[in-house]
Amino acid sequence: MRLFASIRMECLRFLKKRSFWLLLLVTAAAPIAGLFYQPIYGSTRNALYLGNPAYVGGVLGAMFWGIFTLVSANREKAWGMDILQDAVYSPFVRKTARLLALCLLAFFTEVGICLVYLPWTCWKTGTAWNVGLYFSAYVLFSLFSIWFAILAASGIYSFWERADLSAITFLVFYLMCWNGSVSSSYLLPWVKPAVNFMSDDFGNVRMLQSAAYNRLFWLMLLSAFFLLGLFATRRYEKGFFGSMRANRKKLLFAVLGLALGILAGNLFVYQPFVDHSSKDLSTIGTMMVEYAEELKLLESDVELKTDTFLGTLKAKGSYRIQNLTGEEQQAVMQINPGYTVKNMTANGEEIPFTEGSDYDNTKDITFTLPAEEEILLEFEYGGLPQEWSIIEYNQGMLEISRESICLGRLELTPALQMDYDDTLKTTLRMTLPENLTPVMGGRVEVSLKEENGDGTNTWESISNDPTPRLYAGDYVSRTISLENGGEVQLWYSQKHEAAMDEIQIDETLKNVFDYCETHYGSLGFGEENGLRLLETSVYLSGGYASDGMSVMDESSFSEEGFKDEKKGASGSEVLAHEITHQWWGLACQFWEDAEHPEWSSEGVTVYTTYRMMKEWKGEEYAETYYLNAWKEAVEDYYQDFYVRNPEYLEKLPEDLQYLVSGSRTTVEQYSLMPLKLWKAEQILGEERMDEVLAELFQMGYLGCTYQDFLEISGLEEEDLYVEETYGV
Repeated sequence: MRLFASIRMECLRFLKKRSFWLLLLVTAAAPIAGLFYQPIYGSTRNALYLGNPAYVGGVLGAMFWGIFTLVSANREKAWGMDILQDAVYSPFVRKTARLLALCLLAFFTEVGICLVYLPWTCWKTGTAWNVGLYFSAYVLFSLFSIWFAILAASGIYSFWERADLSAITFLVFYLMCWNGSVSSSYLLPWVKPAVNFMSDDFGNVRMLQSAAYNRLFWLMLLSAFFLLGLFATRRYEKGFFGSMRANRKKLLFAVLGLALGILAGNLFVYQPFVDHSSKDLSTIGTMMVEYAEELKLLESDVELKTDTFLGTLKAKGSYRIQNLTGEEQQAVMQINPGYTVKNMTANGEEIPFTEGSDYDNTKDITFTLPAEEEILLEFEYGGLPQEWSIIEYNQGMLEISRESICLGRLELTPALQMDYDDTLKTTLRMTLPENLTPVMGGRVEVSLKEENGDGTNTWESISNDPTPRLYAGDYVSRTISLENGGEVQLWYSQKHEAAMDEIQIDETLKNVFDYCETHYGSLGFGEENGLRLLETSVYLSGGYASDGMSVMDESSFSEEGFKDEKKGASGSEVLAHEITHQWWGLACQFWEDAEHPEWSSEGVTVYTTYRMMKEWKGEEYAETYYLNAWKEAVEDYYQDFYVRNPEYLEKLPEDLQYLVSGSRTTVEQYSLMPLKLWKAEQILGEERMDEVLAELFQMGYLGCTYQDFLEISGLEEEDLYVEETYGV
């Protein structure tokens, strides 16, 4: 009971201090800074109005509470009362009570902050509002950061028993989270978890799982550190080691500390979310597995179920294989490293197999098939799909939750490294939550087979793709007919239904396709029966196109993104900009040019959007909302001190260089480049300019450079200079 009484006494003591109420005030205000400093990228509402405030609130709050903890820990020594205090009040109880009191007060502070910001966040996030995500973000991003700061500061002071050294050590420990080697890991940053995106339309469960694992790891490690510091509490004016000898009766603290430290080490070594592939970029693609040409895959049948609570998958595969040699053949199956394979049989007989090491987010399963000509290979597989180690700081791409499912080729079905042709029949039966509609990558169609009545539905797909992709969400679709007789099928989250009607998505999409196909050419990745456009999670960042499908992440459909004036003057124009990226950025790719950083798909896309608006809404409209906006932005750009004096930019700290360069890049790509293209148009004329861009478009996936544009147009670099206009 003495400990609980001491906790109560410490709480009352803190509540009587004006400095503590100031701490509460600045902690409550800290989330507001997240509206200006935004470490979580993107234009999703959850990132802008939930993630960043909670995240930045935790980063600042950890600093505030860490400093306050150090000052509180040094209070008795600063007033010369530590020896007297130790005589009447056990330092072990006092330190533990102070730690728990601060953690308890931090908890209630965070509860108050959550309640204060809840109505505003609910209003700003709109259709993306999720009460569970709201409290999870504030607990994982903010509360735990503050708790860890209290634990770290308490442990550091126990080791040093000096305010100056403790403050320096805590500051170093705090700032280490911004070190490149630390921030590239999802486990090592204690104050700023590895969160780069937050989704509005699809799930955030995988990101939250990895953030929670980070918090568990640091809770164990810092608790161990505090207990070891407690064991080193100074006694009888002895030094560090002398005090530990004097505290030998408190050996339990050291034992518990070491036990928690060992547990933290095991959590680090055996973490389940990231594979163990090499992070050496030079090794990517060097591990090649040859196809077994003597084996032919004839048919595959996979039945899988998902556990949306744990984020895991469980499946059973049946593969019919033809052995063309009449001899035993070794085969390799590739699978996600997070999955385990078991119960492998060939024609009903169990066969052994070996698992290789992880590489390139892949694991090889090697086995030997019998000499029979027809072989039925059966096995079970499943587990938690693991992210690639080189992008472990950006988890969320592999999602299995009630909000969405996103699984790539090796995460959905294994890839047998053997021959196959167009006669291959791949059957996939999937049991998914009833609120999700699956869409398969490429040309794969999906049909609903059964409503199971237990909150799940069973879907079936039949195709000749041996390793399809799966995207499942609250999808709705629209089919838009084009002037050339083709069709575009658009799949997007039903959360956008009202916004899509408001921006007249059918008309906008039809107009963009008709314009770009007429002026530049047809997309090379479309099919005879049309193109499928699919919205996916922001965690996939960008998109890809193949086999009649083009994938765009949700930032292209974000209502907040529709307000981005760099891309267009209205929501429909911003969406037109995003759809135009099907031509500039996907079908035709761009090589970076160090001498011309403005050269990018963004610049050509902004210019194309301007030309479309000029044709549809008139020259005056296009000049007002596009051309004049570019000129104004470029004029401000050339008045920038660091543009006029680039030698001073190199003298700034690296993080400030990044911020300055980032703002410059935005102007260069969204204003300077389209202005240069407009100048080229003035020289060449609109018709010739369209011919130049059409020829550039034909370069496709090979990529095009700024020099390619100059050579095709017959222009010189000097022809497109705009610097002299602004006195540079």
